[in-house]
Amino acid sequence: MKKFNRKHNRGFSLVELMIGFAVGAILLTLAGTSMQNVSARSEIKATTGEIVQALRSAKHAARLTNTSVTTEIKLSGDGSNYVITFAFADHLAGNENVNQAKNGFRLENIELSDRILISADKLAYKFDPMGMVDSTGVISLVSTVDSDYESSVIINNTLGYVTSSYNTSTEDAS
Repeated sequence: MKKFNRKHNRGFSLVELMIGFAVGAILLTLAGTSMQNVSARSEIKATTGEIVQALRSAKHAARLTNTSVTTEIKLSGDGSNYVITFAFADHLAGNENVNQAKNGFRLENIELSDRILISADKLAYKFDPMGMVDSTGVISLVSTVDSDYESSVIINNTLGYVTSSYNTSTEDAS
């Protein structure tokens, strides 16, 4: 029978270390991809919530200031991403002011990440002084990282109700 010398059997062999590193690299790759998808979904949800809140604020600002409020979807100045702008009717005459205020209401423009694609039935919606919208429509947001996940901002009817929904092709729609 062969005796084992403890001096020579300490530590791991090179093959064992290489297998360990390979398994670790595979696990890190899977975790990184998963984190990108989670981050993309989180970004879509946050942006959708921001758009819904901004549209609701525009509706209320129109009612409380007795002025029309227009929202437009357009490309940013450098064309890399989209911007959703809001303006009171009397500020539309060539004024591209980012933060427009009237009677204490400030309408903030929303700049979308370049990781989000947007499509809409219309590029502009107008809330009249009664808070009613000129027409119904849907604004859809899709992640460029996880194209299976999308959200929609729905302007339901002429009363200006704004809601959101999320769609995914996988089972874990959260």
